[in-house]
Amino acid sequence: VAFIDIQKAWESQDVSTVRRFISDGVYQRFNTQFRMMQLLKQKNTVSDINIINTYIDRVESDGLFDIVHVAIHATIKDRFISELDPSLNTGGSEEFVEYWSFLKKRGAVRKDMYLTESCPNCGSPLPGNMGEESACPSCGTLTNSGEYDWVLSEITQADDYISTHRKLEKTPELNAKIRELVEENDDFSVQLVEDKASNGYLQIVTALAMKDPAIMRRFVSDSVYEKVSSMMEGERIVYNRIFLNDVTLLGVTESGSEYNLAISVRSSFQRVRLEDGRAFRIDPVVISKTEVVI
Repeated sequence: VAFIDIQKAWESQDVSTVRRFISDGVYQRFNTQFRMMQLLKQKNTVSDINIINTYIDRVESDGLFDIVHVAIHATIKDRFISELDPSLNTGGSEEFVEYWSFLKKRGAVRKDMYLTESCPNCGSPLPGNMGEESACPSCGTLTNSGEYDWVLSEITQADDYISTHRKLEKTPELNAKIRELVEENDDFSVQLVEDKASNGYLQIVTALAMKDPAIMRRFVSDSVYEKVSSMMEGERIVYNRIFLNDVTLLGVTESGSEYNLAISVRSSFQRVRLEDGRAFRIDPVVISKTEVVI
């Protein structure tokens, strides 16, 4: 259900129909792509969607949450079309495997968030556009908190998934720190904090592309706000593609009464410079980089 509905939402560049069961980080991954596509006057048409097979690859515990990693083997026909620069057009038929990770709080009474459009807490109809915060307007319940149903918290390409078993390879020292965080904060999980990092990172990327520092303001410290704002001068750089390949908690340190969490973010992208209504590719192909956010 999630796979088919999200393909339709992707084509229409509107995830309001699936907002109730996707995490904030997944929402922002789509939203950032949509903002870039709009700047490039770009659409992605999809058709002939066929799910060949789905299977659970593994299940793991993360604090008070469970995570189920589901492999989806599918075929699809899609085309990227840009009115601004036809050289960016690509597409065709594709067969692929993706891993979709779903999170739910252990022991929570399950309510159906996939085949209903009502609040799982009060039963009120949910609005058509829930925006950045997936909250019921009647009672304020966050529908994607993991309290009520499995929440889609990550989509990983097969190559990235196979090469990175993040939560199975934590060092003993990091595992001890994670246990400490869980004991002090009953809503803490590695998956959720990585989701927050995904969200904040992409808000910064979007702010830079839109040249609007207000987009990222609530996520960043004063010093980071000033640093990133100073990078907005000069030419406008947007992205023909931008994906987060992997977001991983690397370490936890303490400074006074605060915890500092270091999270690596590996992204793939193709930068495009916009000038006088035209697009000029900076990167001839999709490239990758890894950054660490604190």
